Amino acid sequence: MRKWAQGPLPRHKIKGVALAMHNYAEAHGAWPNDLLDGDGRVLLSWRVRMCEYLDGQPTIDVTLPWDATENEEAAKAIPRSFRNDDFIDGMYPYGCRTQILGVFSSDGVWNGEAKGNVLFVDGQPVQCVWAGPPYAVLWTQPLDISVDDVERLLKSDENESDPDARRIQLATLKDGSVVTAPFEWEVKFSTGKRVAESK
Repeated sequence: MRKWAQGPLPRHKIKGVALAMHNYAEAHGAWPNDLLDGDGRVLLSWRVRMCEYLDGQPTIDVTLPWDATENEEAAKAIPRSFRNDDFIDGMYPYGCRTQILGVFSSDGVWNGEAKGNVLFVDGQPVQCVWAGPPYAVLWTQPLDISVDDVERLLKSDENESDPDARRIQLATLKDGSVVTAPFEWEVKFSTGKRVAESK
């Protein structure tokens, strides 16, 4: 197994994102979702919505997709909370990637908010993970990770003794807490009602 080249896990960064998500949900009555155009096409990641609750708002044209040339400069202004400090700062696109990925159901709904498999840690649905560098995405890109993919990566990590080589390194839970791998996890099927906690 390859050891990822990165420094200490930025627990404070993913914790800040979890807090921002809770502040957003309190203000809007729902978890942040990707930005869509009038025809329902996905333009930008939910992470863009978090800027006003984190480090300030880069000038992103929310009427254009994440990969539009007009949004390249804004993508270079990756908020500190999403940045891996080991990536080359400001180098587009490599230095503008984040390892913070939302965990979604197969229907594209936040983990625990819809029918299907739900990933639990400590009896609570997982909302985000800090994944190894190979899984990093451009922070404005509407690309995250499914419950099934997180489950697959966690299974791969079960026999990994080197913490720096784990594919899933941190997770935020629905209550805003952050856990560091290895952690006890389980996947259960939900009938579609919102899941508060695992029984």
